[in-house]
Amino acid sequence: MQLDLFILARHAEAQGDLLNVLGGGWDSITVTETAQGLPNGAVTAVGGTLVARVAFHQITETNRNHTFSITLVDEDGGEVAKLGGEFPVARAEGMPPGWPQNMNIVLPLGIPVPRFGSYTFALEVDGTHLGERAFRVIDGRGDAAAEAA
Repeated sequence: MQLDLFILARHAEAQGDLLNVLGGGWDSITVTETAQGLPNGAVTAVGGTLVARVAFHQITETNRNHTFSITLVDEDGGEVAKLGGEFPVARAEGMPPGWPQNMNIVLPLGIPVPRFGSYTFALEVDGTHLGERAFRVIDGRGDAAAEAA
């Protein structure tokens, strides 16, 4: 298996083999107001959607279930959140020999983050690390106050 795509988007949907992605490729959240109602003093929540496209070998890796886990870690390597699940990868009929069988993973987010700084989502499928997607949370509250003055 091989990671083909791993991005953050404002919104995404998988429809069969197709991905519909809006606002894809962002890597920064600028917080301009103090967050209200978040647990444990979190500074914001990561919204949007995490999108992964994984290519599976059609003979050896299809017609069975696969597990995935996505771990969010802070810049110190501390685990902030972990998501996961299982999905089937069925072999598509009529694929040319050697053609990869693609599977889309689309996860809506809403994960509180405890502080400003850098974060990374790490993707594993069947216990194999396939890739990472980094983003940062920027404290822009002082900038908003300066612009209003």
